[in-house]
Amino acid sequence: LRRAEAVFRMAIGNWDPKKGGIYWEDRTDGGSDDQKAVVSNAPAVVLGTALYSETGRLTYLTWSVRILHWLDSNLLERGSGLYDDHIDDHARSATIDTAKLTYNQGIMVGAMAAVATVDPRQYQLSDAVHLADHSMAYFQSHRAYGMPAWDAIWAQYLLWTAGLYRNDTFTAEARSSVELARRADPIHSADLLNRAAEAAIRALAELPASEYPKLSDVGKLGG
Repeated sequence: LRRAEAVFRMAIGNWDPKKGGIYWEDRTDGGSDDQKAVVSNAPAVVLGTALYSETGRLTYLTWSVRILHWLDSNLLERGSGLYDDHIDDHARSATIDTAKLTYNQGIMVGAMAAVATVDPRQYQLSDAVHLADHSMAYFQSHRAYGMPAWDAIWAQYLLWTAGLYRNDTFTAEARSSVELARRADPIHSADLLNRAAEAAIRALAELPASEYPKLSDVGKLGG
């Protein structure tokens, strides 16, 4: 717990006090990169909500929601409903990298689902499902699968959200998405499946035993 809290302090210690967002590089340790990425912000949301659940300290939830609001305001592409990779807004005109990658959308699905589990007034689980649906359609049409290390992050949070949402149609689509990612790089697909299976097991372990019968489809995917 102390280590997790230290990591969170490091993250918010890299919050841009002028325009918001957590820097890509650790500026408290000499970093000078002005970019602020989805993957330097959304993981802090996941960690912050976990720390709030563990400690009950409201500051963790407040920061998590604040970071998520910044992501929505600065990196959400309204047309596609997906999140851009990163922004550099230190120059007069902001520069945005509009790449849509599996790990970007995956960690955002996870961040939105995480906040929904502790404060559904701010974000509902359906918001995470909506992003997941948009992402699956995009990845399939743009051939975005095929990087197991990135796809594993997508699979991890997609499966976790499917376990929380418990909707047969969404679960089936999630299973199909992971299978498409596996087929895109069959040589290294074991890396993806092992990491995703571990994530699914962790999600199941957090649920009361009375909920297990409702998760039969998710359980089959983990197997």
